[in-house]
Amino acid sequence: MSNRLVLDGLEQLLRDLQQLPGHLRDDAAPIIHGAAAGALAEVKAQYPTGPRGRLRQGLKIVQRTTEAGAAGIVTSTAPHAWIFENGTQARYVTTLPSGRAKNFGSRRGAMAPGRVFIPIVARRRREMYVALADVVRRAGFQVTGRVG
Repeated sequence: MSNRLVLDGLEQLLRDLQQLPGHLRDDAAPIIHGAAAGALAEVKAQYPTGPRGRLRQGLKIVQRTTEAGAAGIVTSTAPHAWIFENGTQARYVTTLPSGRAKNFGSRRGAMAPGRVFIPIVARRRREMYVALADVVRRAGFQVTGRVG
């Protein structure tokens, strides 16, 4: 007894699979770049102005589209961005500064975290993941698990 397996359309399937990454990239790039630009605009609107506006001026976006895919990266180059986002702990003067004996033991207070950049970027990323899952579904794939 002999067995035989015949697959019709295999060549067409292989051609479609080879073109799939380009199609997915072309559909996903506007979503990714839009999410990054939206996050940048929202963070910039929420940041305090400050005397020099360095938090807002330090926001940068890098958007790339290559053969392999697309990327949108939002960063802050302001030197005090981490301190603004995470805050500081309470500090006390524990040594006697020269010429300033009255400040010994003074409380220097804590700065509360600003919590602007990270929550906005995380929310925008979740929204982007949901939109990208729809792109993959439209391409004929099944998306399982938690999206967003």
